[in-house]
Amino acid sequence: FALQPGEISQPVQSEFGWHLVRVMERQDDRPLTPAQYQLATDEAIETWIAEQRAEASISTDAEIEPTPTPAQFAPPAGVPTPEVPTPEATPVVPGQATPIVSSGQGTPGVDAIAPPAIVPSGTPAGVPVATPAG
Repeated sequence: FALQPGEISQPVQSEFGWHLVRVMERQDDRPLTPAQYQLATDEAIETWIAEQRAEASISTDAEIEPTPTPAQFAPPAGVPTPEVPTPEATPVVPGQATPIVSSGQGTPGVDAIAPPAIVPSGTPAGVPVATPAG
């Protein structure tokens, strides 16, 4: 910025290599671009904050206590407890594919029936079979 129109700078190194800058003309009253304005504003704010911190003298005599952790939530007395539905076992027939109903934790809008599981032969009829969720 110290160069006048027509002057050439000393070599300048950047991340792209070495450069020579020649000033073609100057416009002293040219407005800043939005990016230049934001950069200048950010630098001014950072400078001001650094000055304020350097001048600040903050002290306290208060004892600092840790924030207490919240206790386990307990509903007020007399509030009815919600009923939790109990899943019903589906009778199982050995050697046949049985659909497994998901726990409702799947993707919304997707069918609640999982792919069929094959019940091992020798399993008594009516015995629920545990299968891995998939």
